[in-house]
Amino acid sequence: MAVAVQTLLAREIADTSRSKAIQKTSVSHLINSSILWGGSVASILSLTTFLQRNRVIAGLTSSLPIRQAALAIFPAVLVTQGLYIHIVLAYSSFLFLALTLNLKKWKHNSTERTSLSSKWNHHGWA
Repeated sequence: MAVAVQTLLAREIADTSRSKAIQKTSVSHLINSSILWGGSVASILSLTTFLQRNRVIAGLTSSLPIRQAALAIFPAVLVTQGLYIHIVLAYSSFLFLALTLNLKKWKHNSTERTSLSSKWNHHGWA
C-alpha cells in the first residue's frame, strides 16, 4: 500500500497541468487516506493476532514457561507495534513528500544545479 501511495504522490506532484491548490488538496488527501487505511490494516492485524494469541504463541514454542511469559507481555508488544506502524506511516509519507517537493524545486533551478555540480566536481567527487 505504501508503494502505491508513494507512486500516486509522485504522479500528483509531477503533474504541472493543475493548479497548486488542487495539487495540495490531492496530496493532502492521499497522505491522510494512506495513514487512515494503513493504520486500519495494522489495527485489524493486531486485533486478529491478539484474539488468536494462544494459537500464535503455541505455534512458536512448546515450552510452558516461555508461553506464559510471552502471553503476559503480548498486549504491550501489540500496542507498541501498532504505535510504531502509525508513526512509520506518517513519517515515511511526510519524508517522501518533502523530498519530492525539494527535488522538484531543485530541478527547476538550473543555476543552483550548476553550482552544486561545480562544487561536486571541484572536490573530486565526480
